[in-house]
Amino acid sequence: MPDILYHYTSIESLSYILSNRNIKFNRLDKVDDTQDGVSKDIRSIGKFYFISSWTELSEESLPFWNMYTPDMHGVRIALKKFPFNYYVNRRKRILKVKHETTTKGRKIGHLMPFKIDPFNSNFNKDAGKMNLFFSPNENFLSSIKYLSSSELKDICYFPVGASIGIAPNKIGSVKLNIWSFQNEWRYKIMFLPKAIFKIENDNINDLIPNWIDKIEEENIVTQELYLDIDEEAFRNMTIRLGPKTSESDKILVESLVYKYGRSINIEESSLKGLIR
Repeated sequence: MPDILYHYTSIESLSYILSNRNIKFNRLDKVDDTQDGVSKDIRSIGKFYFISSWTELSEESLPFWNMYTPDMHGVRIALKKFPFNYYVNRRKRILKVKHETTTKGRKIGHLMPFKIDPFNSNFNKDAGKMNLFFSPNENFLSSIKYLSSSELKDICYFPVGASIGIAPNKIGSVKLNIWSFQNEWRYKIMFLPKAIFKIENDNINDLIPNWIDKIEEENIVTQELYLDIDEEAFRNMTIRLGPKTSESDKILVESLVYKYGRSINIEESSLKGLIR
């Protein structure tokens, strides 16, 4: 696993990242790869996943500059892996903790300082009533595998006890070879509404079809999540300017860094002057 990951974006998006000190996670069913977040048995499963995409390539990528910055006038952000704050709720107080903090051998900490419910229309307004927490696990950050075939896989199964199970790691973990230039590493979070597990059916053969129908019908309100960047990661961020950034672009980036994070390093593109 690489220690540093890179993310290409616009200067406008950079302004939000620096001013809010957070990273945006988009819904998997809204990304540019139309086959991302689709399974054979649940076509709309991607709506329950939120991702932030990065690359391990330290060398600048022309496809990235072309696809993810406006006419190569954007920036590339470099951050350490797992750059997020972690929180615990102790005696009605929210405390920041190190991700490595353990209790009885188990890692503790949540990625948001409150409980959340993306199925609630008051998602970002009513934190006190939200009923889902999420914690990082071993699949929170993983690399994408690239395949020559686009064959879709089922993700539902019957574990011990004939209850419904789901294999969430199969979603958002593979892409076609046409995307292999990305060398992508992906932070990934999944939510499933508790209501979909409340299915009354005595016929085991109908259990999965009925469960899938419930998932297909379930609506998820929010379109994105934001995770806070921890102080150390923020201070050590590096921003590389795009190959076609103008002097005014550079002044704008320098102004943002001066206002929000003076320790952040700004670099010129190694491709500056090589592209018309």
